[in-house]
Amino acid sequence: RRFKRRGRVLDVGCGTASHLSALAQHADVTGVDFSETVISANNARKEGVIYLVEDASSLFSLEDNSFDVVLDKGCLDCFVSAPDASFARRDAFLRSV
Repeated sequence: RRFKRRGRVLDVGCGTASHLSALAQHADVTGVDFSETVISANNARKEGVIYLVEDASSLFSLEDNSFDVVLDKGCLDCFVSAPDASFARRDAFLRSV
């Protein structure tokens, strides 16, 4: 599906985020990870991606309904195994496309 405008993408648990620089050519991209070391290294690359140190279970610094796409390629497993598993907070950032 193609966006009619430049979309906003959130990558939860982005890690080293080698894939996000290519995606940033087509969308406004934000990557979040709990590791300050990883986020510092990502920011040093200056590739047009916003990187934030954030706990994926809360994501308090982000506004609800502010992203068109939420990527989660690794955190989902952690949340599913938690006794109080909920995707409501992550899903709150998606807006209707």
